Amino acid sequence: MVSSAFFLSHYPAQPPGALLLRTNGSTAVDNAVISALAPFPNVQVQTRAQYDQAQVSAINQVLGLVYALLALAVLIALIGIVNTLMLSVFERTREIGLLRAVGMRRRQVRTMIRSEAVILAIFGAIIGSSSAPAWASRWSRR
Repeated sequence: MVSSAFFLSHYPAQPPGALLLRTNGSTAVDNAVISALAPFPNVQVQTRAQYDQAQVSAINQVLGLVYALLALAVLIALIGIVNTLMLSVFERTREIGLLRAVGMRRRQVRTMIRSEAVILAIFGAIIGSSSAPAWASRWSRR
């Protein structure tokens, strides 16, 4: 905390960023304010509704950017998932061909693939359900 004289001696005086003026709402007062500030091109006169709308539009613009980035991230994730599945299909085709060549029957191959799918689904459900309560409780406290 310093005195205003000390502050002004070390830092240049800055013009105010905003000036709020309460009027009685008549058009004569509004026109007088606008005409008094007309020589200053860097000053913008807004009503409360116009100011609120300007703030809302700025926030909507930022949200639009966030939504666009989120959509791009989802698109990249989908391309990665498709790529991984394509590679696994090529590898599994060769693996299944080898198992069939060694002597495994079609029914045995189907049973093996189903059992692997069930095991992976169970592991995914266990891992997902064990981490979900911690995530939900962390966000519910906010």
